[in-house]
Amino acid sequence: MNIFAALICAASLAAAPSDNAKKEYERGQRLAANGEAAGAKEAYENAAKMSPGYPDPINELGVLAAGAGNREEAVELFKRATAADPKFALAYNNLGYVLRKLNRFPEAVEAYKKYVELSPKDGAGYVGLAESFKALGDKQSQLAALERYLEVDTDEKNPKRADRASAAEKLRKELGVAAKPPPQPAPAAQPAAQPAAQPASQPAAASAAAAAQPAQPAQQPAAKPAAAAAQPVASDRAAFAQQRVNEALQLRQDRKMRESLFAFQDAANADPSNTQAIFELGVAYAMLNYYPQAIERWQRVLSMSADPKIQEAAKQNIDKAQKKMGAAPSAQPAVATQPAQQQPAAQPAVQQQPASQPQAAAQPAQRQGGGLSADAQQAYTKGVELYTAQDYAASLALFNKAIAAQPEFPQAFAARGSSNFALRDYNKALADYSQAMRLDPALASPLFGVGETLVALGRRSEAIPYYQAYAVSRAPDAQANLQALAKQRVEEISR
Repeated sequence: MNIFAALICAASLAAAPSDNAKKEYERGQRLAANGEAAGAKEAYENAAKMSPGYPDPINELGVLAAGAGNREEAVELFKRATAADPKFALAYNNLGYVLRKLNRFPEAVEAYKKYVELSPKDGAGYVGLAESFKALGDKQSQLAALERYLEVDTDEKNPKRADRASAAEKLRKELGVAAKPPPQPAPAAQPAAQPAAQPASQPAAASAAAAAQPAQPAQQPAAKPAAAAAQPVASDRAAFAQQRVNEALQLRQDRKMRESLFAFQDAANADPSNTQAIFELGVAYAMLNYYPQAIERWQRVLSMSADPKIQEAAKQNIDKAQKKMGAAPSAQPAVATQPAQQQPAAQPAVQQQPASQPQAAAQPAQRQGGGLSADAQQAYTKGVELYTAQDYAASLALFNKAIAAQPEFPQAFAARGSSNFALRDYNKALADYSQAMRLDPALASPLFGVGETLVALGRRSEAIPYYQAYAVSRAPDAQANLQALAKQRVEEISR
């Protein structure tokens, strides 16, 4: 999970920014999505000057500073963002993370406490609290944070959850504390007010932020999903999911694209049968250039809804997203085969290192406005040599150095993902491959890397769209032998 991912549960209390400030902020978002960090920074600074109480660009400046290794500067920026809007949950999460990296654990605890107060259903804050308390030697508080995390993260397939459950059990034994009883199931009684039929969303105002221009279904109630698509959802969760969908649509209208994405994620997690939540989550991913993730959601919609308008909109979006990634349009877009729980238990063997190699140093990343710095290219070239020699730990250190010298270096992130994969640090590998895709959506190699990493994490069905996108990619870094392997992977997973 992205370290800065968070759910903003309250509307901003800050003064409304000027139209010019909003435009500059949106320009910064577009530049950041294209990997143009310098231009994004200038735009965010302009927005913050035009409307000094506008917290969003200040937070984004903090993200850029943290990504460049300027953590003290990032702390001050995140503090400015929270001062501008005390309800800005995302900035508290970011602040806690950077304070932990600076070993300022008491301050990190306070930041994370504020975050979980504002976003009580996001497990990331409780994990941050637990790690901070662990560093402080406060086992009682560490256990309390882990137990709260286990209550809100109910995904039994998440390998990190299993690790944290084991850590909590170990702490209970050390402290002589009995385990908490499991939460009682929701009562069967229906609430007085039922959620309304899911209205299909209107296109976002002036949807220039959506590079893929995702199609929207016609404005009529969405068809109910097929009975086999998901298990029944408790009425309170269904109502919460619909509430979050409505909030997410408002956030999108307000051009808060990332916050809208997090709200749609929350809705989809609360009610996996909510077709509108899944569809709009795909739109949200596409607006931020995360096309493989968008495709996976729209493929899921194809298996959930029989409504012809929704089906057609999902198919159009899949083709547009594939074109954006350099893939050939599909006459019949692939539909997710079976739900994850119906996949065979046997996992295909995962290599000790990913089949895809880092990009050759002779083809360094070229950014709009300039090429690589000498330090970045030298570190990257040596890292490739060490990776090829299977010295993964040493290659990782050099790719770290290349990224420190050039934070917007997509091939270095992809290469570092391969090193992390080889060292079996799959969550870091996934984050690196995702960052490479964000910096340069035209690259093919991160798609294959994400597919391999998701398989290694046991999330096989989620890997399908990444393998499919890689298999048909026309990008220069796509390799014929790996494209054949990607097709084979899809066949194995779909059996």
